[in-house]
Amino acid sequence: MYAAGSASPLLARAMVQLASGLFVPQGVAREKYPIDLMATFVTASEIFGRRLEPGIVQYVLERTPRVSGIQFCVELTRRLNTHGGDWRTLQDELLSRWFTPEGATRARALVSDGNRRLVAEQGVLMLLKRVLQWCPEQVPEDDVEGPAGLVLAYFALADDDGESVPSGVEDLTPEQSQRLAAEVVSNQWFHTDQDIVSLFARHAGRWAPTEVEPQPRVLYQRATGLRLELLESVTLAIWAVTQGGAVWTSTEQLIAALDFDAADVQQVLDHLSLTPEQMRDQIRDEESLRGQDWSFAAFEQFPLIADGGGVVVVSPSLLLRRVFSWTLTWDVRASSAISRTQVERFVALIRARAEEQIREAFSGIYPGLPTKRVYTEDEQASAFATGKDLPPRADLVVDDVDSWLVVEITSSMPTMQTIASSSDRAYLDDIEKLLAKVKQIDSSIRMLRDHESALTGHAARARQFIPVLVCTEGFPVNPMTFGELTRRIRELGLLDGGDVMSLRLLSSEDLDAAEAFTETNGVALADLLRDHAASGLRASDLRSYIISERNPSRIRPHRLDGSTDPVFAALLATVLPNAALGATEGDSPPTPLDPGPSDGQSAGS
Repeated sequence: MYAAGSASPLLARAMVQLASGLFVPQGVAREKYPIDLMATFVTASEIFGRRLEPGIVQYVLERTPRVSGIQFCVELTRRLNTHGGDWRTLQDELLSRWFTPEGATRARALVSDGNRRLVAEQGVLMLLKRVLQWCPEQVPEDDVEGPAGLVLAYFALADDDGESVPSGVEDLTPEQSQRLAAEVVSNQWFHTDQDIVSLFARHAGRWAPTEVEPQPRVLYQRATGLRLELLESVTLAIWAVTQGGAVWTSTEQLIAALDFDAADVQQVLDHLSLTPEQMRDQIRDEESLRGQDWSFAAFEQFPLIADGGGVVVVSPSLLLRRVFSWTLTWDVRASSAISRTQVERFVALIRARAEEQIREAFSGIYPGLPTKRVYTEDEQASAFATGKDLPPRADLVVDDVDSWLVVEITSSMPTMQTIASSSDRAYLDDIEKLLAKVKQIDSSIRMLRDHESALTGHAARARQFIPVLVCTEGFPVNPMTFGELTRRIRELGLLDGGDVMSLRLLSSEDLDAAEAFTETNGVALADLLRDHAASGLRASDLRSYIISERNPSRIRPHRLDGSTDPVFAALLATVLPNAALGATEGDSPPTPLDPGPSDGQSAGS
């Protein structure tokens, strides 16, 4: 490029094209790496210039009325769930409410690069656990701590949580490295970005009528005594309240708004909620088993707190996950109202439906006309069986012209120990379980190498094999988990050979984003997976790679268009058009964040 009317170069550096199509100077065309996708929270030491004593948390909370402590936490989780990705606006709002101008300037500098967060939802839930443990129901008026005290308590907890980790990586012992890895895995799992449309679509497909009796919804009702459509409608109605700006829903208003009997609505609330005292006891029991680190099983099972003639939403995302994800199967598995045989049949049916949804996605990406492209496990068995032997095989193999996609599907989830980081080795044990699935992929690759024509009916030719393991419920993919899985694959001699690409580990939402990208950009799935494997983000999830590096116009495939209609139809059918849900003025407990510190003080100076 040259300046007009001269031979002087306007830009002396060469230009290169990024994967997104944008041309930039070669010197700034650095690839993104997994660390670029990570955000860390700021601590009291950074904001205030010194550590806050851990004892300040208990001191503040013992002088804070329980209703104020709960409201402070749940209002924060609501804002963290509804900011729409606009972190700057949310953090500016909190900075102006929590700090003096000088303190806000210092804190704003810490979060200005976009890779730091003033508040993390896990930290807020940790504070809520302590609120339920230490806050009394009432506090003498002269002893009440203002909202500034709760802000200090939050940051003191953040400091206390990181106390055992050295400041430099070179100072880490092997045990500390293992602990840090376990916490990264746990954090990533908790903060996985769930697309609500994909979530609802998977739920609708898994619980749709089947040809097998009894129906999954019937089994759920037998196991729990609850009609699933009732549970869905009440949950969606309460969740809708949080999207409108409230965290507290009046039981009376909810019953009036829904076309269900009051006893039925109350049954759902009882199923999803605990009183503050019951929640405190549940958390105490949980921590006696798993310790305090990142374990939120009590909130995941009971995402509502019953208080003041209504229910408070602990976290909108936990509420949705409780009813519209795999978590719902916990109700049946824990039930004594049906036989173990029925429980096993139910779980097998839901797993089969989850895996069938993945097969449908691949069939949509690779339609069978005019040439068959997708071959099932049974078709491989017919083609590759030798005598009575049926070698292990992947769920699908997909003919992508110059490649074979060899796909195994699993609906297993990380264990609770991994999710809560209560065991430093739990995620390693979960990886070992994945290796059994990798062995099936490896077996199909070997059979395709030797007997491709037995499956396709055409002459075999040299192709690349792309191994794909789809975890329908997700798995935290990062350099630690992916590196360990890759190391174990090499140790076992799996997926070897120059014609085999590195394993791609996908979730249902990764596959949705990939399908949408192939639809709108005309890029073959095999090529997209190759690009991902060759990128700096190869040890991160595919969806993050697509969003960060490929500038997608949409992240949901057309297959999902209208797929959530049955879910929302259930809500529309049961909520009266003129119903006013949510706390009106005067109904809700006081919100410390609304007017700012009532005593004229700010947390930071």
